[in-house]
Amino acid sequence: MKHSFLKNQPKSFALGALLCLCLVLGVLFYLKRDTIAWFYPQRGLVTLARVELPTIKLRDELGETLVIRAGSLDQSKDGQKLTLFRVECNPKNKYRIQLGYTTNLDLSYEVYQIGQQQDTPLEPPLVISQDILDGVDTTVPADWTQIPLTLLGQRHEDTYQDYTEIQSQAEPIYEQSQAIATTKKYVYYALVIKWNKRQNDKETDMIYLTVGLDTQ
Repeated sequence: MKHSFLKNQPKSFALGALLCLCLVLGVLFYLKRDTIAWFYPQRGLVTLARVELPTIKLRDELGETLVIRAGSLDQSKDGQKLTLFRVECNPKNKYRIQLGYTTNLDLSYEVYQIGQQQDTPLEPPLVISQDILDGVDTTVPADWTQIPLTLLGQRHEDTYQDYTEIQSQAEPIYEQSQAIATTKKYVYYALVIKWNKRQNDKETDMIYLTVGLDTQ
């Protein structure tokens, strides 16, 4: 008859073998537990990395750095100039278009959405006639929709804090759109700068165009 290995050994040896076996199993369980504990946070980190955080970019119509096309204005007659720009924002988010400008010159500003929102940049790029860009043709194209801007006025404390030595015309006035909901990533716009005939002078104005995610 065959006997087990432990049965043929002294009791002290059998007990020692069992203790060693228990110790090995305990170490394996401990290592496995740490492996499982490490695995779940790593899987959680991978899941978190897939969340797309809201981002927003302001570019010209070609996706390059935006430069407002104003330059020298011919104030000997009524006129206007256009600057095209696009906003890139994650779908299902909201943003606001914001304007800030000084008032040395008698200028007015309008913003129009051009066409529909797009999943990808327009190809070929957005093309507007040079006459419209330069204000020779002041006709508003049929697929343009004006974006209402709310006048916020001068926000002295936000701009200059407690500094008071500012000329009134040099203190910016701010306007802002309502929240614009995005269904697609790319939206194209035109900033229209208008003026009425007046005597030419050497005054200049600063114009700021920004976009910000709406958090309300």
